[in-house]
This record gives sequence, structure tokens and C-alpha cells, in this order.
Amino acid sequence: MRLGQTGTVPDQPVCYALGLRTRFRGISERQGMVWRGPAGWAEWSPFLDYQGSELVSWLRAAEEAAECGWPPPLRTDICVNSTIPAVGPQEAYEIALAAGCQTAKVKVAERGQPLTQDAGRLETSVGIRAGLALAAALPDLPYACGLNTVALLTDDLAKEPLIAVDGMISVSDLVVDQAALDKHRPSADTVRFWQARLVRTRELAGG
Repeated sequence: MRLGQTGTVPDQPVCYALGLRTRFRGISERQGMVWRGPAGWAEWSPFLDYQGSELVSWLRAAEEAAECGWPPPLRTDICVNSTIPAVGPQEAYEIALAAGCQTAKVKVAERGQPLTQDAGRLETSVGIRAGLALAAALPDLPYACGLNTVALLTDDLAKEPLIAVDGMISVSDLVVDQAALDKHRPSADTVRFWQARLVRTRELAGG
């Protein structure tokens, strides 16, 4: 297996629910599913307002991470920006300062305001690791990547969360924390919702 991810292998996709430090995209809790395939861990966590064919590309990306793995990295450290939720000026300043990044992506309104927010990744370190793999494999990387969003979560699923230090995240192996998976299992109703959503999306994907 290429440089990637290690940890306990769940028999089936496992659901998680993690709190957000600040309300983002109209939500205060981030939900999704993680699982491990032959090549490593994958995360599937499309936002709840995504529907139909929008979900398929998220699923295909997750399945590629689990089944195929990633190309060899061309760099070992990725320059990232900080994501600033739609908060007041002082809190925005404090978040940007704590992130230590040279570039910030500032949200100017919550969902339902005149300016709609863009997608954002708000994923755990499992999903962010896939984004880092892509960034590491690009021939040129002239801009800071929007991959420092684990810091917006109240906790994470990795033993060593992928959070920027001095504006950089290292491309390294990811160890998933089984205790964190157990701790952040959502309610039975939420699990059923995600399981049904996964089935419908696989049907849309033709698989």
C-alpha cells in the first residue's frame, strides 16, 4: 500500500457525528461515513442539502480512496488556507490568528442570507487526507489549499488530526482512532438515514 492510512478495519461503513465550534453552512454538527478498503480509509460526507446526482461524485471519490489509493506524492508539505465561518470581526480575527496561515477564506454570510456560501470540505482528517493526496500529486501547486477545516470540528477521528502548523499540513500516514469512532457514533435514526442515503447514491452511480 502506498503512503496512506492505517487503523482498525470496520466491516461496514461507520457513521459519525461531530460538533462544530461555530455554526457553518447552517449546521452545528458534521455527519458522514467512513470505511476502509484495500487501499486505505475513505470518508463520504456530502452536506445534507446535497441531493441526487450531486452525491455521486462524492461517493466515487471516497470509493477511489478506499479501493485504488493515491498516486505518489510530489511534495511532502501542503500550504493551506484557513476557513473563517460567518462570524463577527473579532472572532474572525482570532480564528485566523490561531490558524497561523498566510491566506484565509472568509465566509461573509450564513446560508439563507443574500450571499450563499460555497461548498467547503468541513470533513474529518480521513477526508482531508484524500485532499492532501491530490494536492501532493499535482505538478504545480501555486495556491494555498482549503484543507485546514478539521480545526472547525470539536473533535476528530484521527489520533493525530490534520491541522495546519504555520500554514502547512504534512502529507503522512493517518491512524484512525477506534475509540473516537465509538465515541462519535450518532443516533440510530441518523445511522439509518446515512445507510439509506448510501444505498440510494450507489443505485444512482449504477453500482
